[in-house]
Amino acid sequence: MVIEAGIVDIIYIYYRRVKLSILSQLLSYFIILMIKFNAIIPVIRVRYVV
Repeated sequence: MVIEAGIVDIIYIYYRRVKLSILSQLLSYFIILMIKFNAIIPVIRVRYVV
């Protein structure tokens, strides 16, 4: 039981770390897209505001 709980905890911590790394990669990728398509995003923001 203790070993199974330890394995579950390790899987849970690994899953959280992978999730955080995926989120950080998506954020960095989105920032790169914002820098590349700097002229398109203000139009999208204006459309969302209006």
